[in-house]
Amino acid sequence: MVKIKALGWIAEKLGFREREIHLNKPVKIIDFLPLLNEISEEHLIILVNNEPADKNTIIKNEDKIVLMPVVSGG
Repeated sequence: MVKIKALGWIAEKLGFREREIHLNKPVKIIDFLPLLNEISEEHLIILVNNEPADKNTIIKNEDKIVLMPVVSGG
């Protein structure tokens, strides 16, 4: 099972905060979550197993994905 955690407005856009999904084969994150096409990578932080990743990172069962918005401020 892939464990996905979405934070902030990204969770609202995806319609969930946490989800576990079984994959039949390794896939790119963007193929797995096509709604991410609507979010610019400059507004999105992706972590796979606590390591920086991008929309084209290949994921497989047992991976942990965190999707969070970029936060800025002063």
